[in-house]
Amino acid sequence: MRSKVHPIYQLIRDAREAWDTKLAKQSRSLQEAVETYRKRYSRPPPKGFDRWWKYVLNNNVTLPDEYDQIDRDLLPFRSLSPTDLNRRLDRISKLPGTYTLRVEHGSLATSKLFDEEDIDGAKERVEGQVRLILPIAEYLEDFTAVYWVHDTPSGLISYNHRKELLNYLDEEEYFDENEEIDLTLRGWKAMCPANSPMGVELGSTSAPYDPSNGTRSTYTFIADHYRSMDLCDHPEIVPLHGSLLEKDPAASELSPLFVLSKTTLHSDILGVPVEQLVRGMRDVPWEEKYEDRLLWKGSNTGTYYWKGTSWRDTQRTRLLKLTNDAQGEVEMLSPPKGMNGRPISQGMKKVPLGEANAFYHNLAFTGQPIQCDVTDGTCEELAAEYRFSGLITHDAALHYKYVVDVDGNAWSARFQRLLSAGSLIFKTTIFPEWWTDRMQPWVHYVPIQVDYSDLYDAIAFFRGDTSGEGGEPALAREIANAGREWANTNWKQVDMTSYVFRLYLEWARLLAPKRADMDFVYEQGME
Repeated sequence: MRSKVHPIYQLIRDAREAWDTKLAKQSRSLQEAVETYRKRYSRPPPKGFDRWWKYVLNNNVTLPDEYDQIDRDLLPFRSLSPTDLNRRLDRISKLPGTYTLRVEHGSLATSKLFDEEDIDGAKERVEGQVRLILPIAEYLEDFTAVYWVHDTPSGLISYNHRKELLNYLDEEEYFDENEEIDLTLRGWKAMCPANSPMGVELGSTSAPYDPSNGTRSTYTFIADHYRSMDLCDHPEIVPLHGSLLEKDPAASELSPLFVLSKTTLHSDILGVPVEQLVRGMRDVPWEEKYEDRLLWKGSNTGTYYWKGTSWRDTQRTRLLKLTNDAQGEVEMLSPPKGMNGRPISQGMKKVPLGEANAFYHNLAFTGQPIQCDVTDGTCEELAAEYRFSGLITHDAALHYKYVVDVDGNAWSARFQRLLSAGSLIFKTTIFPEWWTDRMQPWVHYVPIQVDYSDLYDAIAFFRGDTSGEGGEPALAREIANAGREWANTNWKQVDMTSYVFRLYLEWARLLAPKRADMDFVYEQGME
């Protein structure tokens, strides 16, 4: 650590350069969009691509080339024949807990296999997907999409089977549906290459981050948020998240199920969730935000709390314990203006944890413990061990400069609302979303590792030390304002509809009996 420059400076510079480059390279015409598509995916775009492009232009949708998540999701399905894919689709359409969206000749029909009274928010979830499609239904090709009504992912295929499917694709052949699949494989390791960190190291991962546990030799911040979510490369995440912890998932057949959240390992097709979106939020300028502590208030979701699981290691309980603990010390990097020309290795300082938490953080569960076992005493333990407080008012929350966003049972539906409030958002997640390729960490928000080992250094970079000296609040304001601007201009209804428009055109091509007939062919004069 001989560098004398705080690493976050470099991360911000690199991110701004990458963002400017991405914006500058976006297609400006249908012909350019077709050429870019061919270069990225080595195939022509789907039929209806010109109608999608017209929608993009008419609604000022930015970043028209950034839909790589769709390609990642659909790639394995391209190795299935249309007959095989439709057979699988028909089978899952009969599963309890699903709903089906069907577009035929421009008309949308829906059906469901769940009781709305049994699943909180299920009715609104279906209605949200309908609202995304209705403005474009007449421009879509015929398709059927089956959605999982729950907020969690569902499908997992083994790495060996995924590799097999992609090999068929490389050979331009369809997977033989009579070929046997090894469905005895279990565990996260089975979903990753044998030589990946997950394949090699799972089972010997380190304990959750403890700031009082010795001296740190490295300081690591996230540069690429999507890659940091790759579970095959980061097995250390598994024991730290309620969606992964102590799970023993079984490999399954590839199923064409649409979901609203998924990890990098899940084989589901990612849709666009619309819940908790807020429009027309009151604008509180940065200068009028008087609270400098990092805020989080919410319920203790993230797992089911009972004696049979290590619930204290899940994402929300770890965050609450860490940021409310008063015992021990935390070793921190000096804030950028407090390094005084010293190398980073000499800019480390141990701070009493109670002092750091009192100065930097205001995090608490709200209400009473939920999702916990009353009979075995777990609810009582939660109430005794963690800080619970009343709800924070919307107006009070708007006056916090710094807010952290963390996963619950699945993805966090708060992110759009938090960005729109103009606070600097510290985002920690294992779930890529439809917007992940369309935002830039360190330009629009601050990415935080799942173990929170970078949290204190990140907040101190902007706020300074526990005396409030040496920080970069001006950079915090710039990122917060950029995040709010992004949310206001890139997280509109038309942006979400643009995503599903392109997704369903791709999906319709895969379902068609003759996929080649569903390719888009550009001709001069189409502009």
